[in-house]
Amino acid sequence: MARKKKKRSVWVREWILKLESDGAYNRLMSELIIEDPMQFYNFMRMKAVDFEDLAIKVAPLVLKQDTKFRTAICVRKCLAVTLRFLASGKLAE
Repeated sequence: MARKKKKRSVWVREWILKLESDGAYNRLMSELIIEDPMQFYNFMRMKAVDFEDLAIKVAPLVLKQDTKFRTAICVRKCLAVTLRFLASGKLAE
């Protein structure tokens, strides 16, 4: 006996769509750059200007393409995660 498929009411939850603008990464990075450059340096092990320069240089190498199912992770976010991992040796703190 074949089961009837339940029609999805929502493909992506509304709160997930807000992560790109209201997520922890965006809040943390903007607050560190604006309010506490020394903590940004301590967190990323480089100045914000150097981080931006590096992001521009590596963007063509790591930039992924968006699909109809999801948007790609931004270059700056990938770079930040990579730098944190290289600086600490841990995936998360």
